[in-house]
Amino acid sequence: MKSLRAVLVLSLLLLVAGCIPSVHPLYTGKDLLFEPALVGTWASKDGGEVWTVARGAGDVYNLDSREKDGNDVKTGKFEMRFFKVAGQGFVDFFPVEADSKRTYFYEAHTLPVHTFLRVREMGKVLKLEMLDPEWLKKLLKENPDALKHEVVRDGILLTAQPTDLQAFVTKYAEVKGAWTALEPLEKQ
Repeated sequence: MKSLRAVLVLSLLLLVAGCIPSVHPLYTGKDLLFEPALVGTWASKDGGEVWTVARGAGDVYNLDSREKDGNDVKTGKFEMRFFKVAGQGFVDFFPVEADSKRTYFYEAHTLPVHTFLRVREMGKVLKLEMLDPEWLKKLLKENPDALKHEVVRDGILLTAQPTDLQAFVTKYAEVKGAWTALEPLEKQ
């Protein structure tokens, strides 16, 4: 029961942010690549979002993210991995450090999950896309067997294994409305 509650809480937080949470990563070990162009500092045009990407061990990147929310600044630390599925680049994010302002009791009720974004362009500008949450909800409502998932409040938690996730993103790679562009990040 506690783990279900943790999934619900974390999924709700991720859904508010717009990302589709997944219990499993989109990649398998053989898919991982190191792409030096990702290393550096990336920022939105207004500077409200800043990512600092450093090389970690092996094919892992360490991502420190910072977002301005009015006068408040929020930070997060993630492991990030770059990989390709059917020739398309993707990045996967997995949280590694909890918010230090949370209680231990609260942390015991959260479950870290993967999120992934498709890389459309990587150079001086990093253009990323995510699966569109509304498109995905509509597809899975009409065809619940299209991808293993759980309905969490008003959102989706993906529970499919990596190979099934890969088949899904490959099948819907060029479907109109399936992917939503995020605000580009510029290399600093």
